[in-house]
Amino acid sequence: MHGRVKSVEREKEQQKTDEQRQEELSKVRMYHEVAGKVLDMKRQQLYEPSVLPLTSHLLLLNPEFHVVWSYRRQAIDALAQKAENPEAEMLDMAKTELKLTLDALQRNPKSYSAWFQRQWIIDHERNFHCWNYRRHVCKLAGISQEDQLAFTTQKIEQNFSNYSALHHRSITLPDPLTADVLFDEIGLVQQAVFTEPDDQSAWFYYRWLLTSMVELVESSAEDAAGFLKSQVQWLDELLEMENEAKWVVVTLADLHYRLGAITDVSGWEEAKKKSVELYDRAIAVDLDHRRYYEDMKKKSA
Repeated sequence: MHGRVKSVEREKEQQKTDEQRQEELSKVRMYHEVAGKVLDMKRQQLYEPSVLPLTSHLLLLNPEFHVVWSYRRQAIDALAQKAENPEAEMLDMAKTELKLTLDALQRNPKSYSAWFQRQWIIDHERNFHCWNYRRHVCKLAGISQEDQLAFTTQKIEQNFSNYSALHHRSITLPDPLTADVLFDEIGLVQQAVFTEPDDQSAWFYYRWLLTSMVELVESSAEDAAGFLKSQVQWLDELLEMENEAKWVVVTLADLHYRLGAITDVSGWEEAKKKSVELYDRAIAVDLDHRRYYEDMKKKSA
């Protein structure tokens, strides 16, 4: 039986035309070319958007290329960290990944690597599909607000980069927000940014907390300025320890910009000047967003 199978395969090979053989050789060359390029990018630790279409192409040719799946996961995590709009971009990535793994499994239903990738994206802590579903289930089950907040605290303490847990937390906090609640949340953020000052997830949440607190006390210019100055104080301390941390510099620039906008209190002109200096510093550590910082400098001037 085994000999017969080999004989049939040999006959099929012999019946191929030169054109068919050339086409197969061309596909093999293309595969090796793409594989070489992807592996070279992996060696260089490049985690750019261009990684995703290249690895998709390669993995559809060979769904069992586990090293490339691993590289793709690293790229997705890196891109999620740099996302301007984490919720929307991670949602798009999740949809793309589910489609890719489905296509790969249609080519090879037994591909362990493709199944693993599919499970990974479903379990990924930034997957907003899962968090939305969890909110729905909690509502049906009557899970208390306190228990939901406790769950997000647990997930955040496990990994401060868990932006979707922070987002879920912002939705779950009591409404209307009080100063005590906001100060408690700022304390949580402080733990995160002192641990990992380059992680943008906590900084995005902090920006939301800042805006919420300023809105809460906006009826009193003195109270708003006092709050912002208290935030400048601890961020100045962090900047002394992490003098090239982009998010510390940018957030301090934003705080001084907000202070400079409160013209009813003393020191607002100095705050505007300091904001410009910090945006210059932000340009030095983050050239990719130079235009945004230049625009903010003009507003502060």
